[in-house]
Amino acid sequence: MWAIFGSATQCPHGTANSQPGQSDAAACVACSAGSYASAVGSPSCSVCSAGSFCPAGAFMQSACNLGQYCPQGSASAAQCPAAYYCKSPDTKTKCQSGSYCPAGSTSSTACPAGYYCASPDTKTECQSSMYCPVGSTSHHDCPAGYYCSSAGTKAVCSPGSYCPAGSTSQTDCAAGSYCTTAATQAACHNGEYCPARTMKAELCPAGYYCPDPKSKQQCTSGTECPAGSVSETECPAGMALSNLLHDGLTV
Repeated sequence: MWAIFGSATQCPHGTANSQPGQSDAAACVACSAGSYASAVGSPSCSVCSAGSFCPAGAFMQSACNLGQYCPQGSASAAQCPAAYYCKSPDTKTKCQSGSYCPAGSTSSTACPAGYYCASPDTKTECQSSMYCPVGSTSHHDCPAGYYCSSAGTKAVCSPGSYCPAGSTSQTDCAAGSYCTTAATQAACHNGEYCPARTMKAELCPAGYYCPDPKSKQQCTSGTECPAGSVSETECPAGMALSNLLHDGLTV
């Protein structure tokens, strides 16, 4: 049993004595981390409130700053964890898919254009041939029929151009091919003439011959070239051409 001589010793703030009447200062126990005692002679330590932190032996609560998260009983201030945002130091909210919340966030932010966020705590830059709009959770090639000059922008390709998936700029539909849409390119057949930017395959015109779909040559005098010709044909014996067109033959 503790002997009491004179007045009982009161414990200083930051400590507590749960056994009243003891006069020995050794009976005063420092508050554990996450608690505090603001008054002298406290019989017990109080739990540190949410939004504050209390190291061991604390005699007062210390306020946490914005961007930190301090639940009840915190011994120290800590950053709001990644994938969460903390509007105030005493609240923590999980970020939704498509957002980006690094450690210390005070609000949820959409994953920025040009990046994708597989989870709210990661942000990865997209390559130039990809299309990653705001809020992307994965990366994708720039879609066919469009071109992406940067990973965060997408523009429709103009008629007569060809833009396969992953295009970073517009390209003319190739000579010898036709592109009904900017997303498709098909080869023209023999007897057709398809210069660059052709949207519809057409027969080689009368008066010309097309040795391949890319090239067109004017027929020479004494030959005939009906539409779709791939070479010149000599006029039949006894006939002459008043001009180079097949429908202009005279006897």
